[in-house]
This record gives sequence, C-alpha cells and structure tokens, in this order.
Amino acid sequence: MNLNKKLPEYLLGKYQLIGTVTFSVLFAIVFLNIYIPFSETAWFGLGNSDLFTKTLIFVFTGIFLLSISRTLMYKSRSVMEMTYLGYTLWCIAEIIAIAGLYTWISLSIDEIELGRAIKLFTRALTYGSIALGVPYLIAGMYFAIIDKNKTIRLMSYENVITDEVQVPGKSLQKVTLFDNGGALKLSLSLDSLYYVE
Repeated sequence: MNLNKKLPEYLLGKYQLIGTVTFSVLFAIVFLNIYIPFSETAWFGLGNSDLFTKTLIFVFTGIFLLSISRTLMYKSRSVMEMTYLGYTLWCIAEIIAIAGLYTWISLSIDEIELGRAIKLFTRALTYGSIALGVPYLIAGMYFAIIDKNKTIRLMSYENVITDEVQVPGKSLQKVTLFDNGGALKLSLSLDSLYYVE
C-alpha cells in the first residue's frame, strides 16, 4: 500500500471519529481491567482513595487528550490532506502521549530512578499500543466495510427496474442520495434532474 495515498473520507468523518474514540476508550478499559492483576507496575487501585483519584485523573485526561486530538484531526482535514502515513503517525503520537501521561502520573506516585522510568515508559508504550492500536485497527476495518457496503448498494441500484424510458445503447445514469444511516432516500435519473438547490 502506498503510504502517501490520500486517506479515505470515511475515516475522517465526524461520526467515525467519535465512534473510534468511544470504542477505543471502552476497549482500553476492558483491556486494562484484564491486564492490571498481572502487572507489577500498575498503580490503579480502587481501595486507596489517593490511587483512585489518580486513576480517575489518568482516565479522564486520556479521554480528553484523545478527544482533542480527534477534534483537531477533524478540523484540519479541510486545511491539509491526510495520508495513510500521516494518519498512522497521528495515531502513534496519541499512543506516545497516553504512555507519557501514564509514566508522569507513575513518577508522581513513586520516586523512581531514571532507568526504571524508561522501562516503565517502554512498558506503558507497549500496553498503550495494544489498548489503543487494536481498537484503531478494528474501527478502521469496520468503517471500511460500511463504506464498501454503501458502494455495493450504489452499484446494485443501477439494475433497479424503472418506468423511465431508456434509450438503446445509452446507459441510464442515476443520482442516488443516502441518509447518515445508509438508507436510500432518493434515486432519480440524471436526465430527469433539472435543478438542484
């Protein structure tokens, strides 16, 4: 795949970005709840009120960072053309920011020497890549499937029986409009279209 190719619009839509952040947060929460009991570096805790407060700060700050990042991505799509490489680097930057946030909060809890802090950041980066990278891939594939289904549906509307007179040798070109849910709202022949506002 050419990484400098333009990213499809279905990955940069408002609802797609909201869906990606929501799914990523839910996936990360489930993943971290499975991972925490087996981790020697996890400080998340519900029994200790100080740790619980820091856990909430981490979770809400992480959600805020992802929301701001995806909002900037959505707003910047009209200014700059997003490529596959740019999108990948953007996602990696989000993962690094979340791993840095985790490391910073961990350092505020315990006094850790530099070597252990680097190891902690590396581990946070690994688990952050799983907790955010996997839902990014799944969301991307899901939206790609939805887009392909819309394309297939559009192609199948060319074979719909119509009462319009078709000139032999000339294909009937149609304009089809769908709502946000993907349901067909209007389909008419291009020859029947006189004015659009």
